[in-house]
Amino acid sequence: MAKKKISVIQVYGSGILTRSLEAILIEIPGVRDGGDIENIHRMRVATRRLRAGLATFEKWMPGKRVIDWVRQVRSITRSLGAARDTDVQLDLLRQVYQEIPQGLEKAGVHRLLVRIQQRRKGLQADVLKSLAKYEKSGVSQEMQQILGPIAALRAVINMDSPVLYGLAQQSVGDALDKFLSFEPYIHDPDEVEKLHAMRIAAKHLRYTLEIFAELYEEGMKPHLQTMRRVQDLLGNIHDDDVWIAWLPEFIKEERQRTYEYYGIFGPFRKLSPGLDYFLNRCQQDRNKTYGKFLREWDAWNGENAWQSLRDAVRIPERLIPSASIDPELDIPAETEAEAG
Repeated sequence: MAKKKISVIQVYGSGILTRSLEAILIEIPGVRDGGDIENIHRMRVATRRLRAGLATFEKWMPGKRVIDWVRQVRSITRSLGAARDTDVQLDLLRQVYQEIPQGLEKAGVHRLLVRIQQRRKGLQADVLKSLAKYEKSGVSQEMQQILGPIAALRAVINMDSPVLYGLAQQSVGDALDKFLSFEPYIHDPDEVEKLHAMRIAAKHLRYTLEIFAELYEEGMKPHLQTMRRVQDLLGNIHDDDVWIAWLPEFIKEERQRTYEYYGIFGPFRKLSPGLDYFLNRCQQDRNKTYGKFLREWDAWNGENAWQSLRDAVRIPERLIPSASIDPELDIPAETEAEAG
């Protein structure tokens, strides 16, 4: 029987994907138990990294199976995301409840906290349902069986390959281009949707950098630090935008609930001070973080951070003469191994 050729990109990509799979499996017992919110967070991040890896290495994976893998992983990511977002909201509300100035009525924030806690209980059922479906699908086991033996070939394949660095350069460059495409909108504070889209693009760029970071050792660290900072700032802006958009509707609905229960609007007056305090706090925090983001953005531009990142992922000069890199990133013979 003829032996199948295995490329350096398949080996490297399989290693990246199997590590993400291991990170997912480690967190499953804790997610099921629900006692520590960090299990949800870590598993959510691991599923996102896995999806980023599948998107990057899709061309070198078994095509018919990748579609199902992506579908199953996306489903669990969504349920984990809803639960994690609510956990973050609860943490903030507990903090706000403690910091409300003495003499200001806290009942409104307490009511909001209760409503979000009720929502979180319902989301845990969704998490368990999605988790059970994911485990029943056998996706993790199938991916490990297919990719594990390929990843193990790293011991016999030289990773110092022009085609692998070529993929890194292309992938990072594409993700950076997408991220920077939102730069024209950042000086308009009302571009809420564009800033949110930029946050998602920043997250994708960060995951792409993480995928190839080990090729560059220490050289990728400053760029990863920059992208984490971008993601944190845009994430905080987005969190405030969500509250600012949703709180007026919550106030309206809670006021109506009060009327339906008591037959008058009077008791709602006890809730108003705390809710107004929290809404104003979100608006002030949003303005402060947005200003900080613009200042740091100008600093990154002044440091030529984005061109520096492009330069950091160029194919090393020592490798350029060793093989030709065509647009499809075909694998030259010296970077192939045989698998039975």
